[in-house]
Amino acid sequence: MKRRPIWKILAIAASVLAALVGAGALWIRATADRKFAAMEEKIRALEAEALCPDSTPRPGRTPGNAWDDYLAALTEASKIPSADKMIGLINRTENADVAFGEAALAAHGSAVDLIVSGSRRASCVPPGRSALPALWKWDTAFRLAILKARALHQEGKTAAAVDLLLALCQFGRDLGQTGVAAASHFPYWALGMSLNELMDPLRGERMPAESLTAIDARLAGLDATFPPPERMRKQQLQLVETINMPVQNSGFGAVLLSWRFGFSPRLLVGTLFEQWEHWFTRSIAADGLPWPEALAEIAKLREEIDRLPFTRFSVSSGYLSDGREVRAARARLRILRTAAHYRATGEILDLDDPFGTKLLRRRVGDRLKVWSVGHDGVDQGGGTEDIVLEVPR
Repeated sequence: MKRRPIWKILAIAASVLAALVGAGALWIRATADRKFAAMEEKIRALEAEALCPDSTPRPGRTPGNAWDDYLAALTEASKIPSADKMIGLINRTENADVAFGEAALAAHGSAVDLIVSGSRRASCVPPGRSALPALWKWDTAFRLAILKARALHQEGKTAAAVDLLLALCQFGRDLGQTGVAAASHFPYWALGMSLNELMDPLRGERMPAESLTAIDARLAGLDATFPPPERMRKQQLQLVETINMPVQNSGFGAVLLSWRFGFSPRLLVGTLFEQWEHWFTRSIAADGLPWPEALAEIAKLREEIDRLPFTRFSVSSGYLSDGREVRAARARLRILRTAAHYRATGEILDLDDPFGTKLLRRRVGDRLKVWSVGHDGVDQGGGTEDIVLEVPR
């Protein structure tokens, strides 16, 4: 038998290799196109969902869109120079510039009035991405409103202070209805600030029963329409795509980064988004678990993320929130509900603790102490690590 010349063998091998490489390249391209198209479709669906008008019941009936007022308020608040000085005022630091706060209210107090009017509107239509520059000033507007509420409280106008803080709570809730993924955490931080401030006027001032009943009803309504954690998770998922876009658009460097994916940046981005969607779906389920189980599930998800080397091109495992800011805001809300209801009726509500089983309470004489165990999950008997409010009857 004649042996084939070596060049023929090499030619056949090269042809087979070229065919395999070509087939592999076609498969990579087809897979990348499929995954990238699925990501774009998911993002479009998330954007459409985020831009839908809020259908939940609202406390106000004034015609108009709440965001028309809110954006005007944020624009006005953005005019405050050196607005970070208000942080010391809010935290009551020793060297806080009181005169600065008074001047800010005198010059830009219309922002507070716009927040109140927005909270009373009958509709809430998300403004979308065009609102993002103004949205970064939400905390300035919040601090200004809190300073105004404190001023009203000091003047003995407790009912007006409470009404403003309840409007601020509604604004905090409505921050979850912006249609902007980058603003996904704003409502829970905002609600935490406003609810924490609302504890002061409920601690000791005497208020008419009808005022307390109205506060009780407003807080119950806020609890019923509390911004769902899954909305925040979905907006974070939408933000992942935004973070990943530079990977596919950074030229030769992106090609090198995607070597595990056949040097296809589109396949890298599509796979990352697909994986993050899987993690977020599981984290949404974790939000419905008791706090210790939720922590364990999020820890497990973070370990999975850290084991995959290519996730460092996306976002770290710390980007996956454990949801404590959501639970803390809702714990404060339910503590306030319990306190307002007790002061209005003498009855004690039996409400769930987002960090435990039920809110804990102790009544001594006519005083009620109610608390959540907080994010450490340990009952300190209403100590410093718990979230606590004590009120008289």
